[in-house]
Amino acid sequence: MNIFILFLCHCLKLKYVQYRNTSVPLALLNILQPPATKTKTISRIKQKRSQMLVPIAKAAAGFATVILSSASIYNMYEMQSIVDSQHTEQTSCSSLLNMLNDWKSINEATSKLKKMTRSELIELYLGCDAPGEEFQLKDGAWKCDGYLLENGPILSHVTNFITNILFGRGQRWLGKTYFPHREISGIGGIGKNRFMGDQPKYYTQNIQSNGIFPSRNNKTHTDDLLDRTFDYYIGPSNINPLKSSLINDYAPHCKQFTPMSLIWRGMVDELRVVPLPAVVSSDSNEKTTLLLGMGYFTWSGGSRNSAPFCLVARPCNDCEK
Repeated sequence: MNIFILFLCHCLKLKYVQYRNTSVPLALLNILQPPATKTKTISRIKQKRSQMLVPIAKAAAGFATVILSSASIYNMYEMQSIVDSQHTEQTSCSSLLNMLNDWKSINEATSKLKKMTRSELIELYLGCDAPGEEFQLKDGAWKCDGYLLENGPILSHVTNFITNILFGRGQRWLGKTYFPHREISGIGGIGKNRFMGDQPKYYTQNIQSNGIFPSRNNKTHTDDLLDRTFDYYIGPSNINPLKSSLINDYAPHCKQFTPMSLIWRGMVDELRVVPLPAVVSSDSNEKTTLLLGMGYFTWSGGSRNSAPFCLVARPCNDCEK
């Protein structure tokens, strides 16, 4: 009898439950048992389903951990292999640097960088140098448009999620702004990341009252939200200690001990200038600087697990902190 009912429910595509050791269509519960008993039966079904989902969720989380760990280990191995080979060979790096002479505009340069593989970006980065006198400004600041580059088939999605959802609090990352110190000589100062998007109400109240963001009424920052402050300076590279890089250090500005602040405390960016021929932006006569960067967390593989990105830097005389 029980087998027949199961077969009938299957043919009629009816949902069935166990009632007194017999399979019964769910629609007949109102007839066979009181409403209170039916509610308890459905609750038991939902409880069993939730119990079944727990091991599935654990298995999925374990599988995701294995995939991400494997991708990170591969990226670290790739970085170390390229760095080691650069000490003995300069052919691949030289060919990439020679290719830059064919780039005629900043749009073409960024487009070419977006099409490069992670290994090519690493090789190009190792052949570049830290910013020099061209990055020093007497007035204004550097306003940079940022672009995420190839970081592998798996970690590229992770980088995009971290940058635009976690790091940007749901606001799309646009780039960075560098404000130089006026009191000291050389390259150094405070920078902030640029984000775009409407601020949620709770975010507006909590953030703007603390002065982190400029007013939305400020014409200079109508579309830009400035957040995630960092110190920047020229210092030894952790990727290739033989050369210097422009270092972005977030730790000095993560003073509050919260779970998220502990994550951003270990965030570091290293940038170098891509040696382009005289590239001039199409909308102004100011010289444009193209920076190739490697961002990483000190607690997640360090500099060997870097994510490539680039910045198109233009002088900005009316930028404000």
